[in-house]
Amino acid sequence: MLAPSSSLITLPLSMVSHGGCHVSSVSVHEQDWQKKGFITRVLNGMVAAAVSMAATMFHSILLLCLKLFFLGIYQALAQFYRFAVGEAALPASRAKAISLVLAGGVVASAAGAITRP
Repeated sequence: MLAPSSSLITLPLSMVSHGGCHVSSVSVHEQDWQKKGFITRVLNGMVAAAVSMAATMFHSILLLCLKLFFLGIYQALAQFYRFAVGEAALPASRAKAISLVLAGGVVASAAGAITRP
């Protein structure tokens, strides 16, 4: 067991939500929020991957919690894609562009479930 106590079993999963709550640091009211948000997303994904490797190597619950915190930020910033498309698309095709982004997520989740070994 990774956690020293059974009362800490849900701590790593709660760190995903906690990390997602810190996404408000990227203000959508700024002029250049898309660039900052997507660069922040990529960096958090890379940090999460590196910390995940260390957590696995050292069997550390603290590193696992840290990894899931960064993963929460990464996942929360993924939700900004539909807003970025809405701002970038022409007004006449805005609804269709947002629908295509959301449909792409549905297709990706279905394809992932089908191709999973």
